[in-house]
Order: sequence, then structure tokens, then C-alpha cells
Amino acid sequence: MDDDADSVPPPSVFKPVLPPILILAADATFAIIGNVLPAWVLGLVWGVSMTWLVIAAVAVRPRIARKWPWLRDWIPFVDPGGSLASEAELRSTYIRGKAFRLADLASFDGFIHDRTFEDCILYGPGVICAIGYTNNMHPRFTALPENMHWQVWRPGTRPVGAIYTREVTFKRCRFIGLGFVGTEDSIQKTYQEIAKAGSSKLAVDGTTDSTIFVAPLTGGADTRVDGAFS
Repeated sequence: MDDDADSVPPPSVFKPVLPPILILAADATFAIIGNVLPAWVLGLVWGVSMTWLVIAAVAVRPRIARKWPWLRDWIPFVDPGGSLASEAELRSTYIRGKAFRLADLASFDGFIHDRTFEDCILYGPGVICAIGYTNNMHPRFTALPENMHWQVWRPGTRPVGAIYTREVTFKRCRFIGLGFVGTEDSIQKTYQEIAKAGSSKLAVDGTTDSTIFVAPLTGGADTRVDGAFS
């Protein structure tokens, strides 16, 4: 099962836009030849194909930006908001207002350290495991707390395959498809603190105006209570 999942190729950039392009080419050919199809049929096919092409191009825009980042300088449509982070930007210790997969910043052994992320959109899949000071200020979640937390049995456990954070600060970041590792006690304390801050608001739009200090699983002098709001 895992081998099959690993062998799945990444989404194609060309497949979504190829059918409407071929239809447009055929439509143009019939128009040039003439007297093959009524003009209104050619016009209808052209309109439908162009709509299809525009929708497909919008859908694959992020794939194009990641596959050929240099196109953003020549074709603003690829990244009109300038939010997709480039490789150079991802190497910075301070990243603001960008969108990227958090796992892309991890080292070969899964570590992210000495980084600050502000007003960013962070994509998964992934699970964040704090092994050092990790500060999450005014986070915006896209899932309920009970669906975001992965429980480990005891402090000091380091789950294999997680994204390990140390000396990392998140400011007003949006977490999409990302979870957090914690012990049973720390997760319960998180729920209690979220309830104090107003769980109804968190349940509706996934946001909180509080700050979360994530407890490093390895313990230490900088350990804070997971979910303690300042």
C-alpha cells in the first residue's frame, strides 16, 4: 500500500488544459476550412472551450508556479498576489505573507529551527512536534482542536516522520492540513484553555486571538504548558 502511494506521480500541469486547447485547435481548423459546421456551432464551441481553458488554467496556476517559478516574473497571472514563496525566500529565517508547504522547510532529518513565520499560509500534510520553544501567536486553524492533535504516550517520545520545531515562532499564521503532537495531559490542557478563550469562535472560523506555547516533548527549562494562552 505504501509503495503504491509513493509511486503516484505529482499532479500534471498539462492534462487539465490540454483538452480545451485541442478543441480550440480543431474549431479553428474547421473555421479556416469553411462550410463544415454552421458559424453559430463554431462560436459556441469556441466559447465553451475558452471558458474551460480559463478555469483549467486557474486550477493549475499553483502547480505552474512551483514547477517553473521563473514564470512569475514574466506572467503575473501565475502568482498575482505574490504569495507563493520562492526557494530563496524559504531559506530566510523570517518569512512574512507567503504560502508554502511547511515540510519543504524541514532539514533532511525533519528539523525546523530559529525561524519566524508571520501572516503565512502553511500547508500540510504534516504533524508539528515541538522539541524546543515553539510560540504560536494568534493562530488560524482550519480544523477543530480534537482533529488536529496527535497523542503520544509519554514526554520524551519523538514520533518518526514528524516536523520537529525548536525556537520557532508563528504569528497570525493559517494552518491547513497540519496537526500537533502532544501528550494526553497537554492536549487536555489545550482544550481547557481553548474553552476559556471561547471555543465557539474557534469552532466556527478556526481562529483564536490568544497565544499558544507548545510544550516541547523533551522537557527542559523552556517547557511551557501546551495550549497555555497568554
